[in-house]
Amino acid sequence: MSCNHHDCDECCPLAEQPACPRQSPPELSRSVATGQDDRQSADSHLLTTLAEAVLFCGQESPAASWLLARIEPLLPRSLTLECRDALRLFALLLNRLQQGGRGSRQAKLDALSVPRDDGQALAMQSPNTAALLRGSWRRKSRGELGHASWLDALEAALWCFWHSDTLRDGHQLAVTLLAHNRRAALIYGWLAGLFYCRR
Repeated sequence: MSCNHHDCDECCPLAEQPACPRQSPPELSRSVATGQDDRQSADSHLLTTLAEAVLFCGQESPAASWLLARIEPLLPRSLTLECRDALRLFALLLNRLQQGGRGSRQAKLDALSVPRDDGQALAMQSPNTAALLRGSWRRKSRGELGHASWLDALEAALWCFWHSDTLRDGHQLAVTLLAHNRRAALIYGWLAGLFYCRR
């Protein structure tokens, strides 16, 4: 996958590092979250399944309600309502990143700012998800980030994505902050991969 960063001198030196911008999003995701055990491998499989469904459906620029209906059967029934919310929001954000611009701070903000109609399509079951949708990841400090649930993982990944301006910076931040949060590292890899490395 070729590099489309607005400043190739900024990101292409990563070619010799684990998270090379020439990697596909799933490869980039796994390179940040190394050393997976069985549970982490299952997490990786779930995220990859969701993301690939989003990328396939996103070719037609689908409405949020249509997209979410297509990915709903892919979510394990054992998930809590909050975790289902988080993974559905992850899918929606991936679709927005796929459809939006690349490289600039404004393009990132536009992709992560979910319109009201899309937010209603999420039909969130948890107030914590609503806070995440409103941008809690922009306001929290590093020490306030959790690591227990899929919702925590999505918030931490968004925090890293937002608080970095290049793939290099984001990778270094993710490796440092998310070293013991494999779910968040995997999510970050997908977000950054689509934003910085999409063809």
